[in-house]
Amino acid sequence: MSDCVRYNAIDPDIAGPGVRTSFYVQAFILVFLVDRSWEDAPITLWTFIAMSFGLTVASIVNRDHINLLEALAVSNLVWLANIGIFIALASYSRQKANSRKAKVERPSFDYGVKFGAIAQTLLTMSLTVYLWTRIDTFGLKECPIGVENPRKSIHYVFFVGAVPVLGAGKVAGLICSSIATAIYVIVSLRELYAFYRCRNGIRRKVDDSREKCPSPTTQPPTPLPSPLPSPLPSPLPSPLPSSLHVRGTSNTSLLPNQLSTSNSRGSGEAPPTTIQGKASRRPKRRRWSSDLDPMTIGISICHVAVWVYLVVSNEQLLTVNGADDGNVIGFGQIVALIQKIIGQEDQS
Repeated sequence: MSDCVRYNAIDPDIAGPGVRTSFYVQAFILVFLVDRSWEDAPITLWTFIAMSFGLTVASIVNRDHINLLEALAVSNLVWLANIGIFIALASYSRQKANSRKAKVERPSFDYGVKFGAIAQTLLTMSLTVYLWTRIDTFGLKECPIGVENPRKSIHYVFFVGAVPVLGAGKVAGLICSSIATAIYVIVSLRELYAFYRCRNGIRRKVDDSREKCPSPTTQPPTPLPSPLPSPLPSPLPSPLPSSLHVRGTSNTSLLPNQLSTSNSRGSGEAPPTTIQGKASRRPKRRRWSSDLDPMTIGISICHVAVWVYLVVSNEQLLTVNGADDGNVIGFGQIVALIQKIIGQEDQS
């Protein structure tokens, strides 16, 4: 079908209401599920990666049947998943550090989750940059004579502001996506370099410990020490006279009592005991904010702000351009998500 006829038609399997709602719900909930426990963090991150990768593959396979409006909607959904993955990795790193401090054994399936997230995010970011580079000719089909191509009337929405997609929208989208991709590449390279240094440091420590601990077969037998002559018993000291012993004990036993009575008479008051001092102190009030983690609060605020921006921008994009999705809602992914959350609650 010509792009002139279906320029605002939305495939329900690509960016329909069911897919969008599923993305919104998963992107909002699964980031908070990462901070629940160490065991749930890898599963949640792999869910993010599989969700974004599945939509990306579906868009690539149907590239000949996707119009420009669908491509922009898919780009917003994929970026929502990418930022969710990035924010979830922050909580994942905190869980990983806490598990190392507590010496908790890591599951066998969480070693490559960070590399999978980096690969998936770089793939989708590069496709977004390619989309904005080819925005003038993406999905372009010849229109009948006398019919103007409606892509000139498509607007891209930045939260509440709409700009023409072939004018200022292309420039702004290309600049923003290129800068975000460059920043993410730098962060990923730094993360890979830190992982490389940490891995080499662990190997060096293992090699050094092996060198410092030679095998027992190479050690020469140590000679037994010769027995030393036993020393002669020393003579016992002579006992003191009984009179001195009695006087010494009586004087020493009376000395503390005399000092205590003299001090009490001089001051006139008994010294306060430690029990009375502790009882007179009031217990400190516990503040309600003592149980809150500042890092978790910061991550949550950043996640909610980005989520609201992308959700509002994507829905306004479809509303401003008069998208026709047929009101077809598929709740398959939402039901799977609810079953997954209930299963995790039962396991906990």
